[in-house]
Amino acid sequence: MPLLPGCSVPLTVVAGTVPVPRRLAPASTVAPLEEAIELPASINLIPYMTPIRNQASRGTCVAFTLTALHEYILRRRGTPQDLSEQHLYYEVKLIDGYPSACGTWQSKAVTVLTSRGQCREIVWPYNPNPPCNNHGAVPVRARTDGLRYRL
Repeated sequence: MPLLPGCSVPLTVVAGTVPVPRRLAPASTVAPLEEAIELPASINLIPYMTPIRNQASRGTCVAFTLTALHEYILRRRGTPQDLSEQHLYYEVKLIDGYPSACGTWQSKAVTVLTSRGQCREIVWPYNPNPPCNNHGAVPVRARTDGLRYRL
């Protein structure tokens, strides 16, 4: 049975329908191609994106990536915020199982964003200078502010 690239979920392929993972939707619920709605050739999402940021030489790319996605979602909801990459990275390192290793996983960052949230940059600004896991003093308000900004 065919698989999606990078996925172990088998596909159900029926002539005239869009293939979908079998356990997500039966083929009978998929619209035939000729009935599918027409999508625009392109969509400009730039107005919803935050400015490009620099993580410097720290291994905090996951925090920067997920912060950009989190801020995008908030902008789409009409509640833009400047969120703290520093806080997200700190919280992820508490749960990822490798507190002294530089870097982390996106899935762990999503867990943090849904449970603990992410405080605003004004509460805990990013510091590009210290070694990867030298977080510095944790601001007293970081956790309570972060709870206001969960996914």
